[in-house]
Amino acid sequence: MLLIRTYHEKHHYGQVSSSFVPFPFSMEVPSKKLESFVGARIDDKSVDKLPGIGSVALKELQKNGYDKAAKLFGRYLMCDEDEQQLKSFLLQNGVRKNRSYQGAVFKAFQAWSEQHLGTR
Repeated sequence: MLLIRTYHEKHHYGQVSSSFVPFPFSMEVPSKKLESFVGARIDDKSVDKLPGIGSVALKELQKNGYDKAAKLFGRYLMCDEDEQQLKSFLLQNGVRKNRSYQGAVFKAFQAWSEQHLGTR
């Protein structure tokens, strides 16, 4: 199983603590973009912070009202965390280049959800 590093609050003496958490996809090496996305809160992150979302998909998603990762995460939840439903939605809303990009978005949300919300 792969481990990814997550960073925590600064301590009173100025150091940042970190820990390693299990990464749920043991067969794949996570990209820096995936590690960065999964290791932090969604807050106001743009959708292009998600793996699989480049400049073309970003423009299409923004045109369709999905400019924030949190809003797209809401769609992931509305799809009952189902990969095929999310991929179909992404295909209809601008992530057309490659099915693997749609899968990367799904895996990012799945990993983020597991790390921040726990296994459901």
